[in-house]
Amino acid sequence: MCGISGYYRPDLVTDEKHSLDDIEKTLRHRGPDNFGTYYDGSVGFAHNRLSLLDLSSNGNQPFKNERCVFVYNGEVYNYLELKHKYLRNKDIQFVSGTDTEVLFYLLQYYPIKEFIHDLDGMFAFAYYDKLEKKMYLVRDKLGIKPLFYLKAPGGKVYFSSEMKSFFSVANLEMNDFRTLYSAYGVYDSADENTVFSNVFHVKPGHYIEINGTVKETCYFKLTDLIDPEYYMRQARKGEQELFEEFENTLSASITSMLMSDAPMGIFVSGGIDSSLIAALTTKSQKMDLFTANVVGKYSEVEDARALSRQLNLQLHEYEFREEYFTRDYVNCTWHMESPIITHVNAIPFSGVARLAHSKGVKAVLTGEGSDELFLGYPNLLTKRYNGLINGPANLVNWFYNKVPGLAKSVLKVNENRMGEALINTAKQFQRQRIKQDMNSLGHIPENERHDQYLSLRMMQEHLLSLLWRNDRMGMIASIESRFPFLGEQVIKFALNLPLKYKIGHTNRFYNYKHPFLIDKKIVRGVAQKHLNKHLVYKKKNGFPLKGIAHLRPSPSYFKGGILQTAAGLRDTDLKLFVDSLDSYTLGKFTSVETFHKLFVQRIHKDTLHEQFVNQVKFV
Repeated sequence: MCGISGYYRPDLVTDEKHSLDDIEKTLRHRGPDNFGTYYDGSVGFAHNRLSLLDLSSNGNQPFKNERCVFVYNGEVYNYLELKHKYLRNKDIQFVSGTDTEVLFYLLQYYPIKEFIHDLDGMFAFAYYDKLEKKMYLVRDKLGIKPLFYLKAPGGKVYFSSEMKSFFSVANLEMNDFRTLYSAYGVYDSADENTVFSNVFHVKPGHYIEINGTVKETCYFKLTDLIDPEYYMRQARKGEQELFEEFENTLSASITSMLMSDAPMGIFVSGGIDSSLIAALTTKSQKMDLFTANVVGKYSEVEDARALSRQLNLQLHEYEFREEYFTRDYVNCTWHMESPIITHVNAIPFSGVARLAHSKGVKAVLTGEGSDELFLGYPNLLTKRYNGLINGPANLVNWFYNKVPGLAKSVLKVNENRMGEALINTAKQFQRQRIKQDMNSLGHIPENERHDQYLSLRMMQEHLLSLLWRNDRMGMIASIESRFPFLGEQVIKFALNLPLKYKIGHTNRFYNYKHPFLIDKKIVRGVAQKHLNKHLVYKKKNGFPLKGIAHLRPSPSYFKGGILQTAAGLRDTDLKLFVDSLDSYTLGKFTSVETFHKLFVQRIHKDTLHEQFVNQVKFV
């Protein structure tokens, strides 16, 4: 993993070397091993390298020749296959053992659209063709690697791995509406918009061409992996055959992600997904395990220790205490580049990353993606009982809706719809766009179609927030995360898997949240071969800890901030504001305020940290 940045200027003025030097300082945590730049009239490229393949200087970037310039962040796991398929008959003298160099030559010999579908990995890269005088910004199929661009006056475009680096080159236009609605966790799972009006994501599975104008092209959609014939073949197979196929597919994904000339490790939580990754990895390579011990009743460290003992692997524990929440909150918000709301466990996650870095590790395997693909979130299963649980309320709702005006006055349905409409607007109707994917599921039996759609939706919403967390909190300590459950063949297998192998039935009271139903059936089925029974059937806790609902800010923390200015509150109103809110809503607004102070008021994070620990308590 690295940091990439640069600009395109159609005016052909002198270069902006000083700008890229400033950006480099901001992105140094992403790539501390080397910094390189390129300037040529209207374009500039910069690269902060975290060396993982070919640790020599031959892998330093930008890559350049008389035709093109290239900077790249990520890993293409099948780069040797691509090298053989596309470049074996070309007169090329390779000087490194990196995937970077393979991509560099692919871009010279082929149009992007001819090979981009074959890339299996996580990547974000920028490429400038000197002959065409055109720049390309390209992001991987799932959006694992971040890539932002900023539209500036005069047709200028800047790009970077992190938004904060744009502060040194342009004014970021804060959108108050988007900022306030970031309290709903909107923008850490957005696929295009950010809280800034002039800063955008390169969307997952897209690339853009810049040549005075910005043109966007979609080269991949998740539904491209849906194959009705494959689904029918899966439906005809027996359970054990499918379990074996899944194990082989996941193991192959793990093997492909072990490419590294630098030390690697595995982040484990004690849950089944990371535990299975560790067990399968151990079959070919021993790695140290890393976990967070959230001291107190939420600790899952005993499960991680049990895994360590069973696999005979060393476990390194980061001990996270309650007082660390306020200690690390501002710094984590600065690196997160969004209010910390959806994933407050980002804070102990950052500590695990620092621990891994201290042990010399540069890349880790993690278990993200399994819950989205195999329906592992308890609320997805509890919905099956909604009809029974909500029966009386549904009857009342039906009656009120039969009487004109009664539902509006008693149930306040319009107020709820207004809130939903504003959130949808803030996310640019992302969920509505995703819902169009239902059209690709016509071959699936109607009674399981909605659940299969939920996988598609979570892979394009909630997963983005997890990837955002892992990238930002890992990069605090220059740690790259790799995701075996997100290997392309694993995803294709899961999207074409009949529902009964995701949600299974049992005759015992498995979980009080969804009795007699087992989530991630096929994952647990494979895990039975490799893990003890407790780990296989451990209930999902989701890295729990006390979170933002335990923050108690003083009214003075909001003085002069986004909430006071946007709502026109007087200083005397701030105490009423704080006293009137429930603890969770107050915590969310505290997160938004912290973000605003860092990214709009531009208060230095060290200064804000002192203000935060003095004016915000953790109770």
